[in-house]
Amino acid sequence: MNTGSLADTATHLHSLGASIRGIEAPAFGAIGNSLAGFETASAAARVDGSVKQALTTIAGRHEQFGDALESASIAIINADYVAARLLESLGDLNQRPE
Repeated sequence: MNTGSLADTATHLHSLGASIRGIEAPAFGAIGNSLAGFETASAAARVDGSVKQALTTIAGRHEQFGDALESASIAIINADYVAARLLESLGDLNQRPE
C-alpha cells in the first residue's frame, strides 16, 4: 500500500470538489425571467435550484471521499509504526534466550 498515493488522491479529490463547486449552473433563471407568466418559468426556477443542489452534493461527495482516503493513509502509517515498535520490543529474535 502506497500511502503517498492515497494522500495524493485525497488532495486531487479535494481540488475536484472545489472545481465542481465553482461550476456555474446553466442560466435557468434567465430562461424563467424571459418566460414570465408561463408555467415553464416556474419549472425553470425549480430546475435551477436542483442543478445547484446536485453540483453541491457531487462536490461534497468528492471531498468526503478525499477525507476518507486521507484518514486511511494516516491509519496505515500509524499501524505500521505500532507494528514496528511491537516487533522491536521483542528484541533480537535471532538470538537464543538466556
